[in-house]
Amino acid sequence: MKRIFKFIILFIISFSSLTFVKTLNAETPVDLEFWIVGPNGEETMTVAEFNNYISTSYYVELKVMVKSVSTPVSLGGYHFVFQDDGELKYQNEEKNLFVYEYQDGPFTKTVELMNITAAGYNVIGSLSTSRDESAYMIPTEGVELYSFWLSTQDWTTTDLDYLILDFTSDAGNYSGAQLTSTTKPFIIGEEPVAQSTDFNNLEIKGDSGTSYFNSALSDSSVTNDLYISYADSLKPLTFIEDLESNSATVDVTGEVPPILDGSTIGITITDGEVGSQITETYNFNIHVTPAKTANSLSNLTVNSGDITPAFDPNTTEYTLNLDYAESTATINAYVDPADLSTLNKSTISKTFGVGTTTETFIVTAEDGTPKTYTINVVRAAASTDTELSGITVNGVSAGYDGT
Repeated sequence: MKRIFKFIILFIISFSSLTFVKTLNAETPVDLEFWIVGPNGEETMTVAEFNNYISTSYYVELKVMVKSVSTPVSLGGYHFVFQDDGELKYQNEEKNLFVYEYQDGPFTKTVELMNITAAGYNVIGSLSTSRDESAYMIPTEGVELYSFWLSTQDWTTTDLDYLILDFTSDAGNYSGAQLTSTTKPFIIGEEPVAQSTDFNNLEIKGDSGTSYFNSALSDSSVTNDLYISYADSLKPLTFIEDLESNSATVDVTGEVPPILDGSTIGITITDGEVGSQITETYNFNIHVTPAKTANSLSNLTVNSGDITPAFDPNTTEYTLNLDYAESTATINAYVDPADLSTLNKSTISKTFGVGTTTETFIVTAEDGTPKTYTINVVRAAASTDTELSGITVNGVSAGYDGT
């Protein structure tokens, strides 16, 4: 079974007769940066690389680096201790890691064997230093502060998944003033992403483009209400997921249309490997807005002729009278967009023959109920009258009466 180890290297800068007096706060500028590198200056290495060092050299030499952030500052001394952070209980007794008795750096020092023991899982040993003869100036390009060896208790390879050599620092300059600093850990292996069933954000959208839910999710004990339109309940919803864990998977149930009022959509997140998975289900109570029943025209217009009776949404049959000379007419029908109804067509534009031609508009409500409007277009026949109605000569009636 693979093991996971994490150690914190704690650096405490101290002097035999020196006290730091500077008060720190969030706005205090950073003076120093500390970090750990491998033999080739690398800041990470794989478990295979670590084991290769153990196999060939029995240890790997790591270096603590330091640099001044802006202008060079002096550094006095430090106290160095590995500190148990609660993760050591997972270690394998045969694979205990320890820091070998080797130190090198710019200070006079004494060191004890730093060993992580199986009994009690404690870290023992310390590194004490005294102030050097002169101020040790830390340049801005970075220098090695000291080096140490890391190996296993029995000098054999390890089956750890990852190891974090993390540390904090409390630094002071040669004169005793406290310095601020930042640190960066050295990582062996690849630190696994913490398991999570949280959404950084979840957006649920309808086919209409309407966003019905757009929020983070982390509490599966709370049931959310999802209000969607009738039209969007008939088509698939879109789920836009931003998961906290890149390894998590999502399964959605109850989303197949038609989505019914009072139903439940469940969104289940699973993360982790088989045998150590965590799962949470977020439930949404569905509320579908009732479908609209409106299926009337809001207006009816013509560009020629006379339509009777006057338009009324509740009147479904009309007559359009055209003279013989009015052979072409355009009829436009309108619905109120707020009704969410649909028209089979909105315009009839054509040449009508003599006599009666019947045209229809069909309005369908959102709930599917249709209503038909009928327009009887009556075009008059051509006149057959061939008689004169009168005769005038030079504007004067000749008295012809048509007989």
